Amino acid sequence: MSKLKFIKTLASGNEGHRRLSSEGQRIRTRQPDLICCTGNYTKIEIPPMVLPLIVGGQRAQQGQFPSMAAIMNNGRQFCGGSILDSTHVLTAAHCIAHMGGTELSRVTLQIGDHAIYSTSDGPHQTKKVSRLSKHKQFSSTTLHNDIAILTLSSPVTYNSNVRAISPSSSSGSTATVAGWGRLYDGGMFPSVLYYVNVNIVPNSSCKQTYGSRAPGGIISSMVCAGSRAGDACSGDSGGPLMVGGSQIGIVSWGIGCGGYPGVYTRVSSFLPWIQKNQRH
Repeated sequence: MSKLKFIKTLASGNEGHRRLSSEGQRIRTRQPDLICCTGNYTKIEIPPMVLPLIVGGQRAQQGQFPSMAAIMNNGRQFCGGSILDSTHVLTAAHCIAHMGGTELSRVTLQIGDHAIYSTSDGPHQTKKVSRLSKHKQFSSTTLHNDIAILTLSSPVTYNSNVRAISPSSSSGSTATVAGWGRLYDGGMFPSVLYYVNVNIVPNSSCKQTYGSRAPGGIISSMVCAGSRAGDACSGDSGGPLMVGGSQIGIVSWGIGCGGYPGVYTRVSSFLPWIQKNQRH
């Protein structure tokens, strides 16, 4: 296949929007097939990949990651986000780029939640979205500039389970990613928050690993992390990659879950854009 195509897999009913590289691997965003983009898609059948897989994570404690937001559509989680301040949530552009006003009106954010389909963990805050800001140069083909900010209809109330996180250029050898995404490729979605510690992969090594399979290359505004032992997966899109309590990345895309390093939007490359859009 000479060019990348968006596909909807027939192998399982909730596998997310995927593309094929020129060598046939599945390039996937970390978003489940819950809300479908508009347009025509090539339907092909793909056998499920079996990889250890969040993936390789463990169950979080309630309040362990108080900046997490679950982004819901008609009561089902499809992406994650992180609280920037009392009225703004940072996420991935590919989560919401296809949405119009009607679709956006069905979106809610669950703030300070842990078990997103249960009330047993106590009350959470539910917020609607009043404004959507995605990067004007976001490309659904290359997934460059995969960043967006959701403005909430009313401010969140900070407490022990709700706290903002600061975007950062901090570096290190390991980071943490959290989400309500699949526990293994093609597998179930957990009802509670999971997290995994991942190794930061230098961009030079990440470029070598992906080669021509990366749809637009591994560029400086991306950061790679993870391995077969730990990775983000479908449903984790938009969530934070964290180092020392600060956010260095946004879950963006990868091939499968756990087989290749996960690719994240590097937030330090977008600090002026973030600050500008927090004013709205």
